[in-house]
Amino acid sequence: MLEKDHDHLIAILNAEIRRYDIHNPDGLLEEFIQNFYGYGSLSSPLWFIGMEEGVGYETLEDRLLAWETLGKTSTIDIREFHRLINESRWFSLFPQVQKTWKGLILTALAYYDLPSGKDAVRKYQRETMATNDMALLELLPLPHKNLATWNYFNIYASKSAYRDKIAPKRIAWLKKQIAERNPLAVVMYGTTPPYPDYWRMIAGDSFIKSNDLEYCKAEKTMFVVCKHPVAHGVTDSYFKSIGALIRAASSSDSR
Repeated sequence: MLEKDHDHLIAILNAEIRRYDIHNPDGLLEEFIQNFYGYGSLSSPLWFIGMEEGVGYETLEDRLLAWETLGKTSTIDIREFHRLINESRWFSLFPQVQKTWKGLILTALAYYDLPSGKDAVRKYQRETMATNDMALLELLPLPHKNLATWNYFNIYASKSAYRDKIAPKRIAWLKKQIAERNPLAVVMYGTTPPYPDYWRMIAGDSFIKSNDLEYCKAEKTMFVVCKHPVAHGVTDSYFKSIGALIRAASSSDSR
């Protein structure tokens, strides 16, 4: 998409944000900020936690109303959500491979010991991703064009103010869910400060550094901190190695 087209979409997004002030009577935006975490099953063995979602062609209003339609739960059906916001690129009969999801899919395919060619990735994205096999979660709920962008001045004065206000509550929720549900592995991706500090808060343990990633084991869950799938220089083999690491750790635990 051309830069000017994306700027136009951001302008539309900002207009929708002004309509949905956090203090609005129905409170939908505030509920979304506090309670929406992502897609898939929290009972799955693999959890992926990102920094925040990107902006597609949809508006903020589209997202809020879709989440409301799907029951305002902490995680929702990723395919139904994207259908409701009229985003068909990722789950059509022959979908585009979404760049961020690709790295997470390669990790999952390696863990499940499944083929990981381009067609396998495309099929997994279309049919299986974020069903019972994985949870795709975000630390922060509001979508952005990139980490440096801040489009919500009428809600919080700055992105740092937003993070300071929202991140501790969401970290506490994630820690509680992990303690209760004991996923096999939690993969947290994105190493731009201050996010590595947030990942350490979630894991609550010291990490071992190995091959451009960090990992630790706390209770029954393995925590991995890795680069973002669209970070410069990241390869497919990098994410396959994470899946292999989780698989080896789980095999060792079952002995």
